[in-house]
Amino acid sequence: MTATMNEAKERASAAASQPIDKILDRLGERIGSQASVKAVFGEPVERGEVTVIPVARVRWGLGAGTGTGPVDATATNGDAAGSGSGAGGGAMADPMGYLEVRPTGATYVPLSTAYPNPALILAIGVSLGIIVRALARLVRG
Repeated sequence: MTATMNEAKERASAAASQPIDKILDRLGERIGSQASVKAVFGEPVERGEVTVIPVARVRWGLGAGTGTGPVDATATNGDAAGSGSGAGGGAMADPMGYLEVRPTGATYVPLSTAYPNPALILAIGVSLGIIVRALARLVRG
């Protein structure tokens, strides 16, 4: 049982020292450094006594894989017949608003949503229906 445990530890250590770890580290550094509020808005802006600081929601993630294969029975040097690796990542940033800093205090100002409120759309539709109906009655006389 001890030999099996030692073999498992050695295999885990070998897997952990694969080049994929280095790739993930580099990928994380690159994506993490780019995924920031500055990527969405830029630097804070100062005008007189007012400073505007952008606020964004930034998300990023990484993924990686590795692989192995059976030892080729015809290989004389014991190299593995298969192999593999891979890594990828991505980032997403959404502007949320800004902080307006004045000598009297700071205020958060949210940006309006891209889509209007569904209740507003419904109210406009009902209003347009009433107006069209009234105009149709006027035309019929």
